[in-house]
Amino acid sequence: MSALASACASGALALLRELRLQNNNIGDDGMKALAEACASGALPRVEFLTLTGNQIGDVGTSALAGACASGALPLLEELRLGGNKFGDVGLTSLADACAKGALDKVEKLSLSFNQIGDVGLSALADAVSKGALASLQMLTLSRNSISDVGLTAVSYTHLTL
Repeated sequence: MSALASACASGALALLRELRLQNNNIGDDGMKALAEACASGALPRVEFLTLTGNQIGDVGTSALAGACASGALPLLEELRLGGNKFGDVGLTSLADACAKGALDKVEKLSLSFNQIGDVGLSALADAVSKGALASLQMLTLSRNSISDVGLTAVSYTHLTL
């Protein structure tokens, strides 16, 4: 992953619109490297990012959130983070970044098959209720640890599950 992150940081992939990295066992370290490259301005035109099935935990998801909060991935329309291993901490970091205006063009957000619970989903719902993710049209949350508490929080937003 460090070679890809280096290529991104060097500007070699500056025209890339889609990056699909599913099932590559990137992990937190690889996600941190990619997030650092993105934060430095790499991948400015990416609209579709797939990171499904990569063993990314809370640390990696928080790194991605930090990069997005700093203005990375400004044109992103679809973010697929399903099949990883992050939970409430990672989703709360992502929600906090969104509350600051990150990912404002995202229309599709896939978070299925992770370890997200009510705390993380409530943080996301709170950010959305305050105007974050205004373009979001599809949110997938299958196979997490969400109860009626989290679903109730979402019901007070514009989101439909």
